[in-house]
Amino acid sequence: MRAQDVHTHKAADRRGETAQAHSARFAPRGTGAGWIALLSLCVLGACADADKPSNQVDATIDPSETADGGRDAAAASDGDSATDRPDHRADGGPDSPQVRGADELIADASAALCGALARCCDQGSISDWFGGYAARYEQNEALQALAAELPPRAPFDADSCPSKLAKMLEVVPFGKWVSAVRAGDVAYDAKAAAVCLDTLQNASCGDELGAALYDGTCLSYSPPFGGSEQRTMFSRTKSPGAACTTLNDGIGGLFYGTCEPSAAFCCIEDAAGECTVPSGNNPQGTCRAAAGEGEACSMLPPFLLCKTGAECVNDRCVIPQTGDLTVGEACMDANFVALGDCKESYCESSSSRCEPLVKDGAACLFPFECESGACVERLCGAPTFCTGPELDGMAADAGVTDSGTVPAPDAGTAELSVSTLDVKLASPHGLTLGADGTTLYVADQNRHVVRSIAADGTLSEIGMLTNATPYLGGYVDGASAGAQFRSPWGLASAADGTLYVSDTGNRAIRRVSFTGGAVVSTLVGGPESTIFKNPKGVAVDENGDLLVVDGSICKLVRIAKGDGQITPVLDATACVGVSADARLYLPAGLAYRAATRDVFVSSVVGQRIYRVHLGADSASTSVDVIAGSSSGESGHVDGAGLEARFNGPQHLAIDTDGALLVADSNNHVLRRVAEVAGEVVVSTIAGTPGSAGSSDGHPLREASFTLPTGLVVARDGTIYVSESNGPTSRLRRIGR
Repeated sequence: MRAQDVHTHKAADRRGETAQAHSARFAPRGTGAGWIALLSLCVLGACADADKPSNQVDATIDPSETADGGRDAAAASDGDSATDRPDHRADGGPDSPQVRGADELIADASAALCGALARCCDQGSISDWFGGYAARYEQNEALQALAAELPPRAPFDADSCPSKLAKMLEVVPFGKWVSAVRAGDVAYDAKAAAVCLDTLQNASCGDELGAALYDGTCLSYSPPFGGSEQRTMFSRTKSPGAACTTLNDGIGGLFYGTCEPSAAFCCIEDAAGECTVPSGNNPQGTCRAAAGEGEACSMLPPFLLCKTGAECVNDRCVIPQTGDLTVGEACMDANFVALGDCKESYCESSSSRCEPLVKDGAACLFPFECESGACVERLCGAPTFCTGPELDGMAADAGVTDSGTVPAPDAGTAELSVSTLDVKLASPHGLTLGADGTTLYVADQNRHVVRSIAADGTLSEIGMLTNATPYLGGYVDGASAGAQFRSPWGLASAADGTLYVSDTGNRAIRRVSFTGGAVVSTLVGGPESTIFKNPKGVAVDENGDLLVVDGSICKLVRIAKGDGQITPVLDATACVGVSADARLYLPAGLAYRAATRDVFVSSVVGQRIYRVHLGADSASTSVDVIAGSSSGESGHVDGAGLEARFNGPQHLAIDTDGALLVADSNNHVLRRVAEVAGEVVVSTIAGTPGSAGSSDGHPLREASFTLPTGLVVARDGTIYVSESNGPTSRLRRIGR
């Protein structure tokens, strides 16, 4: 497993077996730090809105494209565009074999993809696959009309699937490729397309099919990465000096466009003649010679990209090493450039060393960590992806096991309303309120900063937003403007105003003090530390000490506020299985109720809520599951604690009545866990189970959420909720 592959996997949003996670599972990737930096530029605003990708590892798309995409869009035009003039068509005109073959590709691919899904996949896996388009429903008017007719919002129908999917593929990813073939800018290889179709149609159910469905070099909506990989059925041939067009299929397609990537990239010139960021507003450019090994390069404007096969590192093109490495050897350098290939091991991004493969039954995050090559529900073992059809009788709201009806509002919720804050975020996770009770802090994970939102709406940052490798994060203490985080996740605020951050990518707990301006320091841990591997939820107790759970080692510790001394609360060196007696199986969110000295912990994969009652010492500390499944079963069921079901519970908070609030992310709702007559009862307090959306209004009758993630409750009972959903991420407010 190469270092670049590992880094791209680690960057993926870890929401479980979603389409994005499946894509990371089945598609090998070689995106180095330079390419990630380029993608970050697009994600964070350098590219025009029309070309912003929908998540950190997805394709750049152009929502201005119509659903008619290739041939239908051309037919609807006035006929005098460059791509429709006969002198620009390949092989002499619209009836050439190349153009006919490219025109047929979308229909053939749609039929093959739908047939494979129907042959092997259940509704859940099908919904995951179509979920890759979910973010695009709100970005593209042509796709919005299809949203209600396709999974995950409607049942899968094998008969109507090909025609509906074809409209999607015409927008993403094949529309511009087909147009480029028509214009004579790209060559089409019918034999290569036939190989992709044959592989998909004949793949065995399971991981073999998964690899075909998510193969970005063939028919998947998941794009190829870097400049060297491309769709095998298309060849880019434009030489330096030739006119070029950008392509909406991955960062390589965007930046190399129709140029031959081993020789040139597509330069979109600014007023000064320098190469600037491509976008949907300036898709035309000129092929400019790419830099070779040892030559100067730049992954920031003005661009000078390397020829494919090389990486731009410290402004020079270098060829990544490919030699075999063994356990314990360094596998990537500080710039995430590979130092070789880990053999019978994997490259762990945090340590940058080859680590031993994990045995079946042990905890994992990604399949490349496992001896078996399969990580199923965060345990190494046999693969289960699309192992057989189970389509008969499936409901449209698969995974939602109750009736889905909206309960009548009670007196306590009748005056409440959900509203959306006017704040733009990339990937908001943990929330907390400052000691003043009004300043809201947000861990913006993929931007590697902590956001501060004042009572008047003023937005500021703690941590750097730009550096030599933009938005990759880092590990630097000091004044806010120069400090660096890497994937901050959880937040907690102390009575003295100190802000604590679980800096997951740096394996550290960071501390922000505000005396004379925000200053960041490290309380415990660091990139080379073995204290933490994946610190997640944090909370401050009545003494000002910090409680922290580690999502990979599965331990709970207390950190003294003064000297940072660590005391185990529930000690562990590794996670155990998902069985009912397991302690803290892959913990994530954490909340503390001082009145009862109870720590509450969520397990996103275990689908449960733990209660840890703090005794006088570790011997008198107890832990039990108070809500959710004892076997990891997901769903949406309200009622008695252990009969209730969750689907990806993330961050937690204590409300003003002492009840526990849960961001039930994959159910798109907020849940409340309370004791009623001595019994634990789970109820839904906002959102509609299984129905994603962005509507404001009454929490139960009108409002909808999409992947709620973070939670915090203000002193007056107002609830703030973060939704981590790529470019449509939001902050919501529930209050009177």
